[in-house]
Amino acid sequence: MTAKTIEIKTIEIFVAMNEDGDYETGIDENDAHDRLEENWGGVSVRIVKLKVTMSPPQVIEGPTVTVPDDAGKTIEAEAETGE
Repeated sequence: MTAKTIEIKTIEIFVAMNEDGDYETGIDENDAHDRLEENWGGVSVRIVKLKVTMSPPQVIEGPTVTVPDDAGKTIEAEAETGE
């Protein structure tokens, strides 16, 4: 099994908060503001851009598993059509 190189990414997240402390996030200023306005309202809004650096989720490959033919139960079922 060869090791994969994991690319660290930096993403921007915008957080909009009103005077009551209600907040929403978005992928840009307008998105965060629109969500806040739609879901919470408010008189004043503060928007902050955060840069977050993180690695994406990983898919880890495990060993190959062979299930023997005689493992578990085999059942037979008949379906009724309901006619």
